[in-house]
Amino acid sequence: MGEIIFYSENNAKGRALGSLNDYPGQAFNFLRGGPVANDEARSLKLVNVREGCLIQLFDHPRGSLTADWCQIEVLKSRPEYVVPSFELKFEDEFVRVAFFHKNGLDGRVSRVEVD
Repeated sequence: MGEIIFYSENNAKGRALGSLNDYPGQAFNFLRGGPVANDEARSLKLVNVREGCLIQLFDHPRGSLTADWCQIEVLKSRPEYVVPSFELKFEDEFVRVAFFHKNGLDGRVSRVEVD
């Protein structure tokens, strides 16, 4: 099973804020608790996260698409992979990251969903 680790600074630097596994069907509203404090995460590290895993991060605690959000799709698993910011749109052989901008997501994440 893979692990998703959240960090307080970009490029998976600063404090490790918490983590969750890559098991599908998870959803956490950080205002109600969960593995990460509300409005702190700025980046993450994927550790052996399974191919096909879909991670969605939201500014809105209920996952509304009217605020900033980011979707990370794991295309190929690897021992470690850093997503340096939630405000980037890019693709390589390991991940496809899409960012939907309103006013910024880094340091404002209030919800995560894993499928």
